[in-house]
Amino acid sequence: MTISRKIAIIGTARAGKTVFLTSLINHLEEHHKTDFVVGKEEAISISDFKRQKVSKSIGAKFNYGACRDALVNSGEWPKKTRDTSHFICDFKRSDWKYHRNELHFFDFPGERLSDVAIAQYPDYADWADHMLEYISSDTIYRQLAEDYLELQIKGAYAELHDIEVLALYRQVLAKFAVNYKPMITPSTFMLDQEGNTPISTSVEDFYKEASERLLGLVSRKGVTHQFAPIAEQSRKRNPSLAKLYSKAYKEYRSSIVMPVFKDLKSSNRLIILIDIPSLLNGGVAMYNDNREILEKLFEVLQPELWYWRIFTSAVKIDRIAFVATKSDAIYPAEVKDGRLMGLLQQMTERFAYSLDEVEVEWFTCSAVVSAKMAEGEYKMRGPLISSCTPDVEQVFEVSSLPEQWPRNWMPSDFQFPSVLPKVPANKGIAPEQFGLDDVFTFITTD
Repeated sequence: MTISRKIAIIGTARAGKTVFLTSLINHLEEHHKTDFVVGKEEAISISDFKRQKVSKSIGAKFNYGACRDALVNSGEWPKKTRDTSHFICDFKRSDWKYHRNELHFFDFPGERLSDVAIAQYPDYADWADHMLEYISSDTIYRQLAEDYLELQIKGAYAELHDIEVLALYRQVLAKFAVNYKPMITPSTFMLDQEGNTPISTSVEDFYKEASERLLGLVSRKGVTHQFAPIAEQSRKRNPSLAKLYSKAYKEYRSSIVMPVFKDLKSSNRLIILIDIPSLLNGGVAMYNDNREILEKLFEVLQPELWYWRIFTSAVKIDRIAFVATKSDAIYPAEVKDGRLMGLLQQMTERFAYSLDEVEVEWFTCSAVVSAKMAEGEYKMRGPLISSCTPDVEQVFEVSSLPEQWPRNWMPSDFQFPSVLPKVPANKGIAPEQFGLDDVFTFITTD
């Protein structure tokens, strides 16, 4: 007999989902009890690991081999997937004498999480009103989008042109990206249908490149399949433009967004990765934006009405693991004393119990331990991404974690440099990890 579970791994862009899944697969395939402890009371061994075929009808296969190889070469990150990716495996556990475990891991690009409001609003007008309200109610967003918001006033009494609206909205999203604002939607602006991301190495070049990035789907037969939010009065004054954007919105939602969130809602269990060092580096505005994305996500994850579930095969999420990832970037003493865990709980506890009858736990984790303590208080060592020689370890200083999220902070107030994952070239040796086995134990326990 086989016990099957579908596990979704969620996180915003650069939260480390690919590294997390790659390391986890490596530890399952080459399991050693001392390096990856499964079970709380006694160490459980995993054996007879087998990769299973992923049907094309499900989606793309997670290319574990290519991801691991890219991580071994410390100057290169795995290439982003444009769509959902799946990895299915089964294995034996020493504590289950008559069963095999089948795990179906589901991953999707973090950029697509920015489309969570599109998943929530079937109607273009509702989404447009929501986006413009969100932008207008936030000081930083409002300042970055000033010209675009003025265009909405103009559109209430004058004709708007598609080319002008899209060009200006591209510049708005480019400003969001440059200022580390994650609410970049439609997400094909940052990750298009072909899996291409912006290639510019300077801010000036990025703004130029932004003028050619997608805002939806590729145009076909001379008809635009791109869209941008325009206000209610602008929609009334420009009904043909509103109709054009509404059609493009519905096509984008059905072909790009809903397949992702349908897969997500069909998962039994969720692993939600939170990159706390990056949130501290990015300032309070970045923190607020990520909480907003989490809030919308949990609204989308709300189960169907109970009587609907009785007459359908709807899957119920029964376990959620909130994971403070990249914990090796934090000074070890502050991980050990629970300070990092405390920040994770403070940020997510509101959402943890918004789904009924779901068991929730919090974890600190580093799927690949790359940074380690060096001599001197708050001194760390590791291969810095920003270094000209990323394969050479350097000593750097990190900030002390606050005991609680501050009332306000600027991007310069905290310093947690990013390091590259260190993965052994020997495929039979899994990378050093911290807490990954605890997450796995929880998410696979009945």
